[in-house]
Amino acid sequence: MGSLVEDENNKNKINNLNNEEISINENDEDNNNSTKSYCRPKLEVLSKDKEKKPLTPKELEIIFKEKFSKINFKTSNLKHLTQYYYKCELINDNTWGCAWRSLQTVLSYLLSIQQRKENISFQNLFLKYGKREVLLNLYLKCYRKEEVPNYLNIPFSPYENENGWAEPFISKLILSHFGFEGKLILINDYPLNAYAPEEVFEEIINFEDFVNLLDEHFNHENSTPVIIDDSIVSIIISGIKIENDFIYFIILDPHIIGDEKGEKGVYYIKLNKNGYFDIQENPQPTILGQTLSFDIKHWMAFIPNNINK
Repeated sequence: MGSLVEDENNKNKINNLNNEEISINENDEDNNNSTKSYCRPKLEVLSKDKEKKPLTPKELEIIFKEKFSKINFKTSNLKHLTQYYYKCELINDNTWGCAWRSLQTVLSYLLSIQQRKENISFQNLFLKYGKREVLLNLYLKCYRKEEVPNYLNIPFSPYENENGWAEPFISKLILSHFGFEGKLILINDYPLNAYAPEEVFEEIINFEDFVNLLDEHFNHENSTPVIIDDSIVSIIISGIKIENDFIYFIILDPHIIGDEKGEKGVYYIKLNKNGYFDIQENPQPTILGQTLSFDIKHWMAFIPNNINK
């Protein structure tokens, strides 16, 4: 258990960050939006005794052997894989931080391959890249545009919604800023209540095409974890197995609540060739009441490009 002094120092640190306005380039203008009011959640610091730790590559290697040894998955390279989930790093993001944790997992993986040290703490990512002005700046650089398109004249940034959610579009922009590109797609169709404009997605594909895309993606030695999001939950796919008429995905799930251990968020799901999710055959039937079905449910996905070093 941390001392009262440590806890107070942590709270002061988060409070200072909450009050700090950060931009990618301090010389950039806010286009007269500097007085814009935001409704994002404030970061809440936890006491040291309630901190949860990310699952390390060694821990994940053990978990994968215990849970997946009977299924010959093609997976991400476990030497570089660290899983982040709710309440890691003393931040209480319970119920709203899942997409940010998915981003952390993918970003840490890519940085590990390149042996780069960067500050990818939850508070740094959220506070540095949550503002609309910052994300519009990243959009122009990522998409090589000179002007912001009309379809971004909507509230899409995490700071503009009360829950602070970050969808795959946000991950694409942030990962691009770190030098990592990828493909932003829709599976089946555009999810209801998503914040990202539909125009930013490259294509809409069905479940069969998505499986084929993942099967090819995970053939790579350092295959990158894939972010999927139905506008309610965000999770990671870090492995695939196709066997007869069934498809298996390894899921890294950041929705770890209460006293649950991080390993509970590592499991596989079994789907039929149409993407139907049978709750009788899956060890993890729901997330926040949502089944992980792909037959009729609409998903956003970001598939980062695989890299070597």
